[in-house]
Amino acid sequence: MSAPGDFIGLESLFFASALDTVLALTNVSYLALDHAGLNRLMQQPKIALQLMRHMAEGKERVETVAILVGQLKARERTAALLGFLWRRLRPASGRAATGENQAGLPFTQKQLAEYLGLNVIHLNRVLSRLRNSGALKFRRGTIIVKDLPQLEQIAGATHGLLHSQPSATEGPAVPIASLLRI
Repeated sequence: MSAPGDFIGLESLFFASALDTVLALTNVSYLALDHAGLNRLMQQPKIALQLMRHMAEGKERVETVAILVGQLKARERTAALLGFLWRRLRPASGRAATGENQAGLPFTQKQLAEYLGLNVIHLNRVLSRLRNSGALKFRRGTIIVKDLPQLEQIAGATHGLLHSQPSATEGPAVPIASLLRI
């Protein structure tokens, strides 16, 4: 799952063609770079460092989802995925700056069920239990986190899945566009 500012397909630096297909669930704007253009960017140390950081963060997200699906029970994994998605999508919703605990959730229940390895009926039951716990609620394509500590507890906070790992370099990854002055 990618959010605004993410790079998609950085692995093409090392392969002749893209390894993945991308499906947009919402309207998107993007800038496509050819292989040669990406290699030219890698010649600039500041940009190369940020690109590598984006790759590492993407790898961490993939590993997080693999842990979700492989090790957690349905309720834990659903809570962890929803918390994970909320953290990823909240800044893009424009609501993070206002302190609102909601984010657009551009997934159908069927898509969430497939992502979690559940059937839709089971997911519906799990979502109902999560709503009844008071940890979160949904409203017309929006997830509202009402009690983040409770959501983290349900997800099994010991897994560390809802928290970003601290970076070895200071601060969050910088959008490459800001380095390029696009």
